[in-house]
Amino acid sequence: MYNRPNCGILGVDLSLAIRILHLSDLHLDVGSLRDQRVVLKALFVDLKRQIAQAGAYDFIFLTGDLIAKGNYTDSNSQALETEFILPLIEACDLDPSRLLIVPGNHDVNLKEQTSIIGNALKQICSNEDAAKYFDEVESMNGGTGLEGFNALLKKLDPNVESKLFRTQVVEIAGVKYGIALLNSAWKATGAPNDGDYGKLMLGRSQLDEVVLDLDGSDFKFALVHHPLVWLSPKDSQSTQRQLLNNFDALFSGHNHEPDAQILTGTSNSYFSSNAGCLYQSRDFFNGYSSLTFYPRESRWEISAREYYEGRQEFDAAIRFAPNGQASFTRTRASSSQAVPQMPSDEFIDACAASFEGRLLPALVSDVAPKTLKGIFVEPLLSRVSQRKFSSNTKNGESGLFVSLKEVLQLKRHVVLIGASDMGKSTLLQNICAQCLEFSGDLPAFGAYIDLNVAGETASSLVDAIISFSGNAYRKSETIALLKAGAFCVCFDNLIANKAKQFKAVKEFCATYSRCRFYWTMREEVEYSLSPTRVPLVVADNVEIFYIHPFGRKETRLLTQNWFGESGDDCADKVDDVLALLSRLNIPRSPFLISALLWIREKQTHFSPVNQAEILDALIDGVMEKLSETKDRSKIDSTIKRHYLAALAEHLHYSGQNHISSHELERFTGTYFASKGLPFTSGYFLEDLKAKGILLEIGEEVSFMFEAIRAFFLSTRLHENQALLEKALSPEHFLEFGEELDYYTGRHRDQTAVLSKSVAIVSAFRAQSGLGGDLTEFERIRSKGRALSNTEAGRLKAAAQERPTAEQRHAMLDALDEKSQRKVMARGPARKDFNSTPPSRQYLEALRIGSSILRNSELVGDVKLKAASYNDLTEGWCQILIGLMSSIEEDTETGSSFGTAESDPILELLEGMLPADNPAMARYLRKLLLPNVIFSVALESIGTSKLQLVVEEHRKTTKFAIQRVMDVFLMVDLRLPNWIDRVDSLLKQFQKDRYVCELIFTKLFEIYMLGRLRANEVDRIKSMLGEVVSLMASTKSNREKVNAKGRFISNLEKKRLTRGY
Repeated sequence: MYNRPNCGILGVDLSLAIRILHLSDLHLDVGSLRDQRVVLKALFVDLKRQIAQAGAYDFIFLTGDLIAKGNYTDSNSQALETEFILPLIEACDLDPSRLLIVPGNHDVNLKEQTSIIGNALKQICSNEDAAKYFDEVESMNGGTGLEGFNALLKKLDPNVESKLFRTQVVEIAGVKYGIALLNSAWKATGAPNDGDYGKLMLGRSQLDEVVLDLDGSDFKFALVHHPLVWLSPKDSQSTQRQLLNNFDALFSGHNHEPDAQILTGTSNSYFSSNAGCLYQSRDFFNGYSSLTFYPRESRWEISAREYYEGRQEFDAAIRFAPNGQASFTRTRASSSQAVPQMPSDEFIDACAASFEGRLLPALVSDVAPKTLKGIFVEPLLSRVSQRKFSSNTKNGESGLFVSLKEVLQLKRHVVLIGASDMGKSTLLQNICAQCLEFSGDLPAFGAYIDLNVAGETASSLVDAIISFSGNAYRKSETIALLKAGAFCVCFDNLIANKAKQFKAVKEFCATYSRCRFYWTMREEVEYSLSPTRVPLVVADNVEIFYIHPFGRKETRLLTQNWFGESGDDCADKVDDVLALLSRLNIPRSPFLISALLWIREKQTHFSPVNQAEILDALIDGVMEKLSETKDRSKIDSTIKRHYLAALAEHLHYSGQNHISSHELERFTGTYFASKGLPFTSGYFLEDLKAKGILLEIGEEVSFMFEAIRAFFLSTRLHENQALLEKALSPEHFLEFGEELDYYTGRHRDQTAVLSKSVAIVSAFRAQSGLGGDLTEFERIRSKGRALSNTEAGRLKAAAQERPTAEQRHAMLDALDEKSQRKVMARGPARKDFNSTPPSRQYLEALRIGSSILRNSELVGDVKLKAASYNDLTEGWCQILIGLMSSIEEDTETGSSFGTAESDPILELLEGMLPADNPAMARYLRKLLLPNVIFSVALESIGTSKLQLVVEEHRKTTKFAIQRVMDVFLMVDLRLPNWIDRVDSLLKQFQKDRYVCELIFTKLFEIYMLGRLRANEVDRIKSMLGEVVSLMASTKSNREKVNAKGRFISNLEKKRLTRGY
């Protein structure tokens, strides 16, 4: 037991204030102890200074996470005592019994937790289960993972019970202070990326027991590690009611930023303090809170302190408040309770059921979370629309996006504008659910009203709230709550043109003006141009925010939530989804990403090169094929598909990608009449628009996405032989490229299509004049010496440390944020290839032919596939050689492929080459071009289904350039034994420095940003060292190698940006 150094004498005046030191989240670890000592030394100096100025502390509250990652080793435990606990007690001159500690998630050693307990915890979701677990744990001898934490408590007080939670009553100057030491970490799993958020529990029995134990105390304080929002919604509400009814203050941690506030119910309130983080790193916020409580006035004064690395000392935390100081006064309970303070369990359960019934994962997935809180990912919100954002601003510019927390903290009415499928409904439901967590930023009651199904009077909107909440409260009670401003009302699908309903919403909001209101509206063009054009329900205190498509970070988080995996484990899925959406030119909406994740979950094989099947399944999901009834009186998905294919064909022959509303009505009527089917055009067409298949802008209607139009037209290629023959003619082949890709993707046994396509590609090659001897590649040389021995050593050293998984994700997220966001806009009616140079036409034909080969896995003529692969890869290689030759000519005669602006390949190089050194630019282009060309080829021809064809071609080809391309395709597709193939290629061309440099750039890219197994990391590191040695020379050319290093970095960024 620790001995108190020297305790002062307490006064006896009942009006005396008490002083509390609130610390949290130390995360002590001997591996970081050198830096932690610097911060702790400054802490102890500051505490002594604070005591000298304001007086001694009566309590020290430590709200968890003393040790990092539950690692209560002997060395960490010893360091915790000698480096923190003992100096803290000495600095504060306080009896150890006044040092009160609760566990955090980092205080749970999951490695020491028995499998029986671990499995049992996963099953606990009710108060009854939690109470039973608490009882059983008390009789068990360890195994909870809290053994190290409890050992620390025993040193502070040998008589302390090793319980999950406990209480302590301390009398100071005649005033009894009851302190509940709660445990919010007992159910923590250590899941990455806040995986425990919204899933933890205190448990009703824990609260009931501590309230009973503290009965008779004059003031009651609760200590807990996690803020209430980390608890399940039902447990959060139950805890909130107990705090409002029985406690004066709550002290918590975990958030790593300081915060203090008075949380108020209808008739009571309590003070809440979050200390922030005592140590995360020396460059992070490190701080603590010093509090003074005046019992007579129920007043709190708080002084937040922050560590400043530049001075290596603590000072006022001005990020918390001016001068780091704030004052709060708690209101006492009133005798009148006109309306309920908090929602009932019945209300909460009804709301949760309503939210979960609308979630795609809850409806179709076997693995995704079934709760809104478990699956929700915060969208990108901005005061600037996506259209203006894309045209007028630079992506990644600070201040453009606003977090949802910041929006809610405004405590204003909000209009949320977003395109179809951008998650407007889910966002509103999340806001509504946050009300039930009592975060302090929202009213306690939340209600969601879908105006698509609600009535058109103010009274019917009240009825919608009652229905939403499962009739938990009578209408009179609901109206009383509305009048009291206890509700946050979320209106979904507000449409200004629905005059009667819009008027009813205005009347409702005027009647219950004390409530908080959120509305969603579909983004119209005029709304995008200026928020002043958005029609408002209320005139004052309103903010307008636009919902933007998901970025890579949001997609990654949604994928992690869906599959319950870490960021690194789900990286392949994220890459696949983003590459596919980019390839299809489909916005990254939460719905479409969710649909693709569902497809990924359901299908054994998922390849982003098979867009047709993915679109097929996606359209099934959009048109609700899986849930529709088979009533023959209905217009089912089969009829809808046939109709949409006919519409796509009609648009094709009209030469347009849109049709007037009037013409669409006439076409639709004619279509159904020709089939002898009854038809009501209004409902049918509105349904297709509502499902995001068709898009209406003004009087014009088009397919929502060009990919969906091309998909439906591709179905007609199978049904209309004349249309297929047109597509396979040299005059129209380029025009039908996307449709042929989808057609062969769905029908993979089209031998004639493959044969004709390769022949057409050959004809385009002849017209382009790009034929040539592939042995030209072997005469390409990197002129000059590229690496000195010194620089070779530096490159070897640079390869010693790979980015961590977190660093890799951060790099990719940053690259994605800087990449150009696509805007959903109508393009030209048709691509015009007639005026395109022959070289560009050949490149496009080669891309189409390659995609057809990629899709031809069921073609039975293996020799045809092998010959087609040889011809097509020969074409890619000839393009490469042509570009390489143009590098030598462009200084004097200009490139035969034209300028960067007119050529898709050279366009990739713009901004990546040194403009002030043409010779260096030519050198670096030689290094870049093969990687660019092979990457473009991979997008078209790459599939693991061609593994045997590629492997056989690698063995038999006599051309070095084709062998390099074969191996690079195998690397990017991660075909079996790909590292062995690279090793073999390196040994074969070890004397060819140019090939060695190509191999180096490929290996360096994979090593730094690829996903590798441990054995693969070692082998690639070894090969990198070998390549660097092969490239090294004794003569130095530092400037060239520095430019090369910068260029390699840009190469990786460029390639990743296109892929994601």
